[in-house]
Amino acid sequence: MSHLQPIPRLFIPEQSFACGEVYELGGTKYRIYARDYKVLSGYERICADMPSEPSSTWLLPHRKVIRFIQMRQPAAVLSLLAISRRDPEYCKLALWLRGFCCSKVGSRELLELAVQNDAEIQLAVAATLYRIGAWAQLRMLLEETGLGEEEIGQKLSRQRREFAESLREFLKNVRSLEISEKHRPVFVSDSTPKTGKSAKPKWLIRLVLDRVRLLVSAKQS
Repeated sequence: MSHLQPIPRLFIPEQSFACGEVYELGGTKYRIYARDYKVLSGYERICADMPSEPSSTWLLPHRKVIRFIQMRQPAAVLSLLAISRRDPEYCKLALWLRGFCCSKVGSRELLELAVQNDAEIQLAVAATLYRIGAWAQLRMLLEETGLGEEEIGQKLSRQRREFAESLREFLKNVRSLEISEKHRPVFVSDSTPKTGKSAKPKWLIRLVLDRVRLLVSAKQS
């Protein structure tokens, strides 16, 4: 993996990371493998695309990176990103991504991060600790900072409300179509018309979707 270059210091100001490099977190040493480097590179791209006023949909182009994080669970490297961020927006992004990982690795370091920062970061850390189930650290955070459970609950409910509001706005722009008088069956044979052999699943799915599209647009034709 020597062809991989370290990530620029623009988003990792304290140090750059290269594939194969060793870092320490909570007294334990970790090595950056290719999958971790992919997470770091994805985080860099997300930071580069972050708008000045983030909307509820700006992360959609990066859903592939988010799904990769959900699958690989790189808790250690995301905790490292969170505690090394100086820009609050980049820090909150790293914390949000960290919340997708179930492991409690680095949760104590996240607690220290919250204690050393303002209420905005403290709430972001509290939400992350809640999502990963780090109850001991969350309880210590409440004792150290004076945050209340209601504040954390409001932050979590606000995140859910943003999605609900976006869904309502989307549904306002959806036009309902009347049921067409034309009847078009959606029956699909499990064999291709030319060869008679069993069709591949992708071909069948594509055919079904085409039939559904025709049914939906029947009123307009």
